[in-house]
Amino acid sequence: MPDILNGDHVRSEGRLVGLLGGGNSAIGNPIALASLTDTRPVWLRRAESAARALGGGAANQLSARGALGVQIARLIAEGRVALETRFTFAVIEGPGSVWTVARDGRRVVMDVLILSTDFQPDLSISGELRLSLNPALECTPALAPLIDRNLRSCGTVRPHGAAELSHPEPGFFIAGMKSHSHTPNFFLATGHEQVRSIVAAISGDHLVVARVELVLTQTGVCNGRGLPQTVAATGCCGGPALDCVDACCTADEAAKDDGPARCGCNESQPEQKAAVCC
Repeated sequence: MPDILNGDHVRSEGRLVGLLGGGNSAIGNPIALASLTDTRPVWLRRAESAARALGGGAANQLSARGALGVQIARLIAEGRVALETRFTFAVIEGPGSVWTVARDGRRVVMDVLILSTDFQPDLSISGELRLSLNPALECTPALAPLIDRNLRSCGTVRPHGAAELSHPEPGFFIAGMKSHSHTPNFFLATGHEQVRSIVAAISGDHLVVARVELVLTQTGVCNGRGLPQTVAATGCCGGPALDCVDACCTADEAAKDDGPARCGCNESQPEQKAAVCC
C-alpha cells in the first residue's frame, strides 16, 4: 500500500490518480488522495455502486471501519473523488499516461494507477511440509467454509483456532492474515484467538483449546442487490447518493431507478426528510 500522506505523496500530488480495488485497505487510498493539492482521484469499481464498500457506515459496530465508509461517501457526494462503476478492465495502455479501457469501451486516462485488488499469501516457505489446502482459497479445508466470501458476504467469521488451522504436518499451523488467504474478513482479534488456541494445543492443554475466548462485533449492515442498507454519511435514508445526481440519498437513488417521480426517503424520519431529502 502506498504511504500517500508521507513519502509517496510526491508521485500523486497534482495528478490524475486511478484507483482499483474495493476492500477496506483500498478505501484508504482515495481518502488520502482527496487531501492532496490539485489531485484528482478516480475510483474504478467492477460493482454497480460503491454501496457495499461503505461497510455499514454509522451502523457498523466497528466504528473505525464504519468511519471509512462515512468518509468515502462524503468525498464522492462532494465530487472530490470521481467514481466509475461497472468498470471491468479489458486493456491497460501506455507508455506515458496510462489509459485504462473497460470492456464496454469506456477509457479513463491517468498519470498514476494504484492497484489494491487482493492479497495472495506466498506459501513457498512451506513447500517441503505436508499441507492440506482448499484449492480455491488456499486455507485449510476446515477453515474454508467459515471464511468463503461467497458463503459469508456479510456478518462475521466465528472464532476458530487449532482445530481449524492444523495441517497433516505434526505441530504445524498457519495463523494470522495468511491463514485466511485472500479473503477480506480477517480481524486482528481473530489472529489473537488463533494464537491462543494454537499455543494451548502445542502445550497439550486441550480444555483451553476447546474454549472460545473471543466475541466479535458485527462488521456492518448487509448489502443486497436491491436497496443499499448502509447508513452512511448523513444518517438520512442510507447516506448521500453515490451515482444519481438527482437523488438526495441512497434510498432515494434506489427508488428513482423505478421512475423519477418516486422518492425512497424514510417516512419515519420526517425531520430529516424535510431538511435534506427530496
